[in-house]
Amino acid sequence: MVKEAPLPDRCVKCNAPANGLRLRRSLSWHHPVLYLLIFVGVLIYVILASVLGKRATIYVGLCAEHFQRRRKRIAIGWILLASDFFSRRRFCQ
Repeated sequence: MVKEAPLPDRCVKCNAPANGLRLRRSLSWHHPVLYLLIFVGVLIYVILASVLGKRATIYVGLCAEHFQRRRKRIAIGWILLASDFFSRRRFCQ
């Protein structure tokens, strides 16, 4: 796949028509041999992996059902995080 190649307008979960609903995803990768540099030094690995790594931005399609489900679950996650934060503040005083 070429970095600039568009993906089809289909949902990546159920293959239904996405009707233009897309999520932007940034991907990065490097050759697996670079993981051996972790044994030499983590700093060397981080520097070489960031320099030699390849990057691409893709837009994946989601149907309306999966888009709403994703949105709902993200909202629930934020609400749970906030409620945990405030409940810990109240009990720690």
